[in-house]
Amino acid sequence: MSSQVLINRAQSIWQRVAAIEAAALAAALTFAMVMGTVFVDEVTTSRLAPVFSLFLVIQVLLIPRLFFCVEFILYQLFTGYMFLTMLWTPDAVLGMNTLFPAVDFVLIQIIMGSLVRFSDARAVLLGTLIGLWAGSGILTYTVGFPLVLPRELSYNGVAAIYLYGLYVALMLTCLTRRKWLLIVAALLAMAHIVATTSIKTNLGVLLGGFAAFIVYFRESLRLLRRHLLMLLLGLCLIGYFVAWSDLAVKGLARGVDRVSLGVNVLQTREDKAGYEGFEERAYWARQGLKGWANNPLFGHGVEAFRAKYGITSHSVPIDLLYNTGVIGLLLFYGVYASLVWRLFRSGASPSARALTLAVVVCNVFMSFSGTLFYQTFLAGSIAIGAALMERPDKPGRADPLRSARGFT
Repeated sequence: MSSQVLINRAQSIWQRVAAIEAAALAAALTFAMVMGTVFVDEVTTSRLAPVFSLFLVIQVLLIPRLFFCVEFILYQLFTGYMFLTMLWTPDAVLGMNTLFPAVDFVLIQIIMGSLVRFSDARAVLLGTLIGLWAGSGILTYTVGFPLVLPRELSYNGVAAIYLYGLYVALMLTCLTRRKWLLIVAALLAMAHIVATTSIKTNLGVLLGGFAAFIVYFRESLRLLRRHLLMLLLGLCLIGYFVAWSDLAVKGLARGVDRVSLGVNVLQTREDKAGYEGFEERAYWARQGLKGWANNPLFGHGVEAFRAKYGITSHSVPIDLLYNTGVIGLLLFYGVYASLVWRLFRSGASPSARALTLAVVVCNVFMSFSGTLFYQTFLAGSIAIGAALMERPDKPGRADPLRSARGFT
């Protein structure tokens, strides 16, 4: 056996080992993100920061390269500017409620982006799904969701978990031939999103899907025809397990009713029985814009709105304008704009680009009624989308950089 054959075999073994290591790190990272959402009082962002920092060190040891792109730089500038506004914020202690998760956001972007960009993307995404569903199992065991919906549960936060799972599962179907289980996982994630009764998340998914279908019309029709049987069988499988449990049936029905109510509220633009928050949010929006007019460029400082009114405006544009002015608003939404611009210059498959566009549209829509500019799962979504759009080779293959650790 020639020495070249031995070297090739050794390279193959090391590449598989490296893929397993990357998948394990992605699973641990995602599991920590889920725990930080489920047990928000116990696993605070200040406690997660050292964990994510350790993961970053491990990632650098596994893959001695870090992925940076325009989207990451924009968010880092945004975070740096929020730190700068601490000089004039009315409550610096309260400001840390935003700065700690913003730092977590930066760390997650770098770790997940580097893993996807410089490792086996399929292994990383599979590990992400494993970590997410492991955390979901703990959520079900501790609070009973989705069989029950406790009042103290942050349904928007939980919906973000499964939205991330939906995106990762569907993206993985773009990179692999074995799609059955992934489609079932995506449908299961969607069922969980409905069960959370989160109006903005459910409507965001619908709007994002519609936008991707219109922009990538031919590709969407092709994928729909190709996977129609899988979708129908997956729906039947999910429907069978849901019908087996009365609690699950009630949970889905509750979610559908809630989304219908949200559509009705958006159409009439007034409160309805079962949802009395529209007029209150409109009031906070007016107050935020009025206060922003007093310092339109720089804002009043991080968490200044909460410091004055005791609550956020429940809207990213309003919060950012009041707290960080036009500078903060442009830096944050510049991340979305840059990612969309990247889609039309990327050599990635149309299905992967359509899926990333759907996630961008979904999150932009949700940002109008929720303060998600430091949400960990948004960081993961941006990192995965940017890294996959950046890869020079076919998505899912290991980057040639690594030469199997020392072998050339």
